Amino acid sequence: MEDVVSERASLKALTVRQPWAALLLAGIKDVENRPWRTHYRGPLAIHAGARVDRVGIELFPDVHGPRGVVLGTVELIDVVRDSDSPWAVGGAWHWVLSDPRPWPTPYPTVGRLGLWTLF
Repeated sequence: MEDVVSERASLKALTVRQPWAALLLAGIKDVENRPWRTHYRGPLAIHAGARVDRVGIELFPDVHGPRGVVLGTVELIDVVRDSDSPWAVGGAWHWVLSDPRPWPTPYPTVGRLGLWTLF
């Protein structure tokens, strides 16, 4: 857990609704669709928002995960509009993610809009 605490010192974070957050940390979903882009690249904490995405829950009724917590980190490697991932949605910015690293214990915290700094 000490590695996780030191990793949080200036870690960027993104709040994502469930079940998408769980799918990102499971390494199943490799693109997060956003209406905006960022020039940031590097480690990114995935915070599971307090609310769920109803369409996502209908599509993945067996995927459950905690809410209101940071689940772990992924690596944000690119932000493009033309990803060939099956998760990419037309017209959105595709945040291309890799190397999911779930934390052993989810970290409870309040999420925020946009890209934010965890501590």
